[in-house]
Amino acid sequence: MRAWRVHDWGEPESMRLEETATPEPAAGQVRIRNAAAALNFFDILQVQGKYQVKPPFPFTPGAEVAGVIDAVGDGVGRHRVVCPLQTNLDLVHRRDLGPARP
Repeated sequence: MRAWRVHDWGEPESMRLEETATPEPAAGQVRIRNAAAALNFFDILQVQGKYQVKPPFPFTPGAEVAGVIDAVGDGVGRHRVVCPLQTNLDLVHRRDLGPARP
């Protein structure tokens, strides 16, 4: 998959579009095939190193995505609907949703 990656603190223009391995969801997690993503004010602050959360390099900023769940980990129900779908794509590439409910 391709992802915009941050390797050093700087402006958004310093991000690099790179090929990365497609992650597999762990137990209780889902993988999202993104159709759209947005960078918000806090994402820009994070790229600049000015946000209180500073993930390790390299990372992909972005907490707002829209897409389709294309893989699920153990313990995630097959018919679980999550809306809106929101995650921090860099930290884990998927959100821990906890155990599925009937």
